[in-house]
Amino acid sequence: MFYVWLGYVLKKRVIFLPNFYAFIGTRFHSIIFSLTSLIPFIAIAYGGNKAKGIMMDFNMGEYAVGIDAVSGDILNDIFSNLEKNHSDIKQ
Repeated sequence: MFYVWLGYVLKKRVIFLPNFYAFIGTRFHSIIFSLTSLIPFIAIAYGGNKAKGIMMDFNMGEYAVGIDAVSGDILNDIFSNLEKNHSDIKQ
């Protein structure tokens, strides 16, 4: 039963994600969903190197910030950069 429910939730999230202008996430799978949906995103990386690693693999390291460095000003700066490059990121 849990797997059916979890699949339903994931399916709904993947369906709604392409309608987003942008996404800010902390979980590795949210980054993967955003990448596969071509949704510009900011990754807030915590512990380990998975989030930063995938961002570097896709030449999007400038859109990742460590959780210990997150602030409103930093997110605003990253989001401003994301908006400037929005159409290029979506390709």
